[in-house]
Amino acid sequence: MVVLFHYSRFDDLSIFPNKAVQLLFSRGFSGVDLFFILSGFLIGGILLDNKIDRRFAHVFYYRRFLRIFPLYYALLVVAWFAAGRLPDGWWVYPLYLQNLTTAFGYPVTLDYPSSNMLFPTWSLAIEEHFYLLLPALIAMLSRRQLARAIAAFVLFAMVLRVSAFLTGWIQAENFAYFFTLCRVDELMLGVAAALAVRTPFVSSILDKSKTRLYIVLILCVALLPLIGNRGINLTVGLTVYAVLYLCVLFLAVCHPGSMVARITKLRILRWLGRRAYSIYLFHPTMLVLAKWLVPATSVSATYADRMIALWAVLLLAWFLWAFVEAPLIALGHRTKY
Repeated sequence: MVVLFHYSRFDDLSIFPNKAVQLLFSRGFSGVDLFFILSGFLIGGILLDNKIDRRFAHVFYYRRFLRIFPLYYALLVVAWFAAGRLPDGWWVYPLYLQNLTTAFGYPVTLDYPSSNMLFPTWSLAIEEHFYLLLPALIAMLSRRQLARAIAAFVLFAMVLRVSAFLTGWIQAENFAYFFTLCRVDELMLGVAAALAVRTPFVSSILDKSKTRLYIVLILCVALLPLIGNRGINLTVGLTVYAVLYLCVLFLAVCHPGSMVARITKLRILRWLGRRAYSIYLFHPTMLVLAKWLVPATSVSATYADRMIALWAVLLLAWFLWAFVEAPLIALGHRTKY
């Protein structure tokens, strides 16, 4: 969703010539919201299932390290090599702090053509902060206490975003979108979903709520045209997207015969899902490289850039999954909980 959002800008050189299709993918940025919901659900589920294991933290962090760090640091090397130098404040990237500098109006950028190769990594920084927080919460709290903590984090994030705009702060937009505690509600809602499907009483309610889930999903979609304003989108809008994708998640997990579940089982989506990390991580890099390959004098340079980048990133993702990601995942799973 994010790749198609970046590659199908609403203009005449989009990879999609049809304006209606361009408009559809204009909401593709919300793929990050879906990512946070899914991440909270999957990571929360793993930790809840293995909480009593004495190697709980060791195995979790070892596997996360193998899954995330190698490709991430490879991207840093590629970006800095392309830029020809280290940017001022470069140290925020190895430490996963780039979202914080952006949130407070001090983004670290690299000086080279087109988009910043490292821009998508802000969401990974939030993810890493989440990894530091969640295992400690799950280890220390009972399930009832965890549910209360989740509710507190969700409410706090919503209040924090709204407060930033009500104060008239000039950095309110960046703060609401990039600051970890402003986005933690989506991650925590994913954890809440993991907790819900593991709680018999709540799970039984979800199993009988197919129609209600569809109604809430449709209501959220109907609200999307009303949250186009930047301020509304970054306050109430993020909550709407979170609820929408939470409904999608519950329909896929609790109702395997539903239309949503059948769509998520499509072979092409399963293929993309396995390779989503490298696709997301390297899609701006492919766009930069494509701009170097396409002659600047070409009338359709922007269109060609995007098409070359799209196919290139899929090819790269295939290669990285086969020779880097899958072997590292297998290595991580040799260490058992």
